[in-house]
Amino acid sequence: MTWLSVNFDFFMQNLLFEKILLPRPANSRGITMGNLDSTEPVRARLVRAALDCFLADDYHRVTTRLIAERAGANASMIRYYFGNKEGLYEEMIRETLNPMLDVLDGPMLASSQDLPTSCACTTTPWRPARSFPN
Repeated sequence: MTWLSVNFDFFMQNLLFEKILLPRPANSRGITMGNLDSTEPVRARLVRAALDCFLADDYHRVTTRLIAERAGANASMIRYYFGNKEGLYEEMIRETLNPMLDVLDGPMLASSQDLPTSCACTTTPWRPARSFPN
């Protein structure tokens, strides 16, 4: 598991769990389309189903078949749109974090344009707090 997936799992579980993952009644197999709209495009349904699945379970336990079944699509559609499970996971992260990145890149980036380009702290080389024996 990569650094990004571990940190993203922590972020999603702690910050967005209550807002995104809604309780749903399950069918006899425990799998539903949830609140996914069947008129929504397949690609969007796959991303939303992946978000639900990855929030509910570990990356390695979630299968492409489970995601496809929850999205009401064929598992081959994941390969068609995203290449594989990792590609779907990356696209899910991108779509989830884009609204936050837009906010950070917009007003916050514009406000940082007035800052000086250099300061005294950048001219001093970094040194460890204490020295260690060789």
